Amino acid sequence: MSDVGDPSYVDGKKNRFQLEKEGNEEYLRSTLESYKGRACLWNFLQICGMYDRGYTGDNRAYYNEGKRDVGLTIKSDIETVAPNAFVKMMMEASERENVKDGR
Repeated sequence: MSDVGDPSYVDGKKNRFQLEKEGNEEYLRSTLESYKGRACLWNFLQICGMYDRGYTGDNRAYYNEGKRDVGLTIKSDIETVAPNAFVKMMMEASERENVKDGR
């Protein structure tokens, strides 16, 4: 049984959370080092509709805003671990679009 009033229990939880956060940041940093990793994350961000208007006038707005929030969280994490990566991802996505369009 856990005792949230026990400082050693709370410190142990904090340490586990910090280790998990640092591990996730390292995984993200590693993903952002590769072109394919950045392209994959960019595609996920596009699916999230970060720059779309979430309001639809019905209950779908809640769903859209949830997706958008996930995208904004991922973008924030990207900017935290690799500040220049998001701009690089945008430029690479633009280049892929130009190739696809034959420009």
